[in-house]
Amino acid sequence: MRGVAGAVSEPPIFVHLLRVHLSCHDDRLANILYYLGLL
Repeated sequence: MRGVAGAVSEPPIFVHLLRVHLSCHDDRLANILYYLGLL
């Protein structure tokens, strides 16, 4: 992972991959993060 700078410079790709990763492991966690506005 490129870190915060990479995440900020490429939000669509980072968010997509992160959401896919979370949805494969814990839907509740993904929903919580989405609710908090992190995704």
